[in-house]
Amino acid sequence: MGYVSIWHWLIVLIVLFVPYIPAYFALKKIGKPGWHFILMGIPIIGFIYHWYLMKAEWKNTDEEGKVILNNEMTT
Repeated sequence: MGYVSIWHWLIVLIVLFVPYIPAYFALKKIGKPGWHFILMGIPIIGFIYHWYLMKAEWKNTDEEGKVILNNEMTT
């Protein structure tokens, strides 16, 4: 087997954490705290949290689920 260098660990960290970066920005966009992306990495809790997000009513959508833009909310 051999020596595991810092480059191996760096690649592992990138593969594990890079997919969560879009989740952080998506959570911020829908009005949830950005740190909730950590919950998505926990197997059972992540599944339940995704289910909750799918069924929850978001502040920036109407009854049909369409996104309300800022200029449409004021008129």
